[in-house]
Amino acid sequence: MVAFPMMEEFYAGKVEIGPMGVSNALIWVLWDTMMASTLVFIYWLCSQVFGRNSKSIFISATVTTLATIGVFWVASVNSGLGTWDMAFILIPICWVEMLIAAKIAERLFARYH
Repeated sequence: MVAFPMMEEFYAGKVEIGPMGVSNALIWVLWDTMMASTLVFIYWLCSQVFGRNSKSIFISATVTTLATIGVFWVASVNSGLGTWDMAFILIPICWVEMLIAAKIAERLFARYH
């Protein structure tokens, strides 16, 4: 809802962005699976050291955001495929999403372990 309109505006006249097709959807499934797996693994590591608490949630969400979305946007800006304005808006939004995902992971770990 936020990223695509910003990207379409940035790429207007530079690169044609086509409609979402099956191949795009499969790439997003792969990307989301990688992010979720990374988050759960980092949360598990944090919970082993700090226990199942807010500290583990905060650290795992922050590390996952910086290791995935942060690196992606730094690379995008560096290669001219994005702007710092876009990155400074989207990275905090993604961090909030990762906090929610880490809380879900914490609840699932509590339920099944």
